[in-house]
Amino acid sequence: MHPPHDYGLAVVLLNLADRVVPADQVGPLAKGIDGFLLASSLAVTHPEKAVPVFEEMKRYQETLAEPSRTYMQYVNDRAVDKLGPVLLPVADGLKDHPGMPHLSPERAATPLAPIFLLHGVDDNVIPSVETVLLAEHLKGKASVTGLLSGLITHAEVNRTATSTEVWRLASFWKEMMAQ
Repeated sequence: MHPPHDYGLAVVLLNLADRVVPADQVGPLAKGIDGFLLASSLAVTHPEKAVPVFEEMKRYQETLAEPSRTYMQYVNDRAVDKLGPVLLPVADGLKDHPGMPHLSPERAATPLAPIFLLHGVDDNVIPSVETVLLAEHLKGKASVTGLLSGLITHAEVNRTATSTEVWRLASFWKEMMAQ
């Protein structure tokens, strides 16, 4: 099992900002989180371009009012251990929100089409066990094809994958395209 990834918590904070900071701080905090997420993306594709953006976001956090400044510092410091406890009760409080049932496979309508689930074995943002559990939940309700692939991680290709992994992924796509 992988430790929680800071990127995922930054996305959660972005989506829950209106529930954890005063209304006049939501926009400025979102701007900072967007900058952090951009830098995180650049770190994968253009590491040399990511460094100045990360540095800019650390300077930007100092311009924010509290509590946004502290939350932005948690994001910039990748302090999952500090940000997680702030967000967990807020996220837990949303599970019975009227707009949430359609997001839960437990309460969603029966699928109308075949479902293909593809997940990286070493995804450190969303644990791959989530795909296994979803596939198990959907059995008997829909045609489900799932693949946990060593060829991908969260949203990128693992360049060291074996030819077997490439073959498994190609077979998955072939089956999906045949539908």
